[in-house]
Amino acid sequence: MFELYADENLTEFVADHEAVQGTLITSWKVPTVLDDGATYYWRARATDGALESSWTNTASFRVNSDGGDTAVEFTVIKVVVADSDSETSISIDDGNLSGLRMTIPAGALSESTTVYIGEATRAPALPEGTQALGPVIEFGPSGMEFNAEYPVEVRIPYDSEKLASSGQGSAQGALHLFTYSVTEGRWKDSQEDEGVSIIIDVDPVDNVLICRLSHFSLYTVAIPDSTGSGDGSGGGGGGGCFIQSAGGGGSIALFLRLMTNFFINQL
Repeated sequence: MFELYADENLTEFVADHEAVQGTLITSWKVPTVLDDGATYYWRARATDGALESSWTNTASFRVNSDGGDTAVEFTVIKVVVADSDSETSISIDDGNLSGLRMTIPAGALSESTTVYIGEATRAPALPEGTQALGPVIEFGPSGMEFNAEYPVEVRIPYDSEKLASSGQGSAQGALHLFTYSVTEGRWKDSQEDEGVSIIIDVDPVDNVLICRLSHFSLYTVAIPDSTGSGDGSGGGGGGGCFIQSAGGGGSIALFLRLMTNFFINQL
């Protein structure tokens, strides 16, 4: 079950839908025309006809019809139910995300939640002049924020060969963590934008950037433009909910996504 609202208190109802479970991703295309420039809020829960899960944490998105084709594609790599009362650790040991580790401490979540990690196969372009050193990673549910006293710690892999060819030398100080802001429609550099995340350290042996996240979204490791010409823009879209113009009438189509494991793990 998906629910969509026009306010963060979930009092201005827009639409809802009972979706059939999909393969890895369960989606819903909202038939209602959404207001350009407006921010909307959504949540979802699973049911087997007899039992219902709790609602997911509320996530939000901003409609931007000038963003062109902003659909983002990603492949879910791992799905886990994180217990709000105990520490949850997630590791990926193969593929492009090999070496990725995430630790969600007890108290970070207000309630037990299904979380996932995915690799974006089509993502918003980084700012001009910025050099990506690793995959774009989707941490979800996108938009979910954590208790400020208990940030989530992640070890995000980077490509050491790309770093060497960049001429930057040491990884310490050269690597930046970028996250995509759906509401602002741009990538944000964690070392320039307060409240995005905190880089704790660089591990040059395992080739990972060690960070603390304040929220889930799209993240990637990159070297910023040294000339200062990049402005953070470079593509629309974002994690969790993706907006794109529908053909013909110019209406807005919203795609909300959930993992099929949510159905199994929450009941």
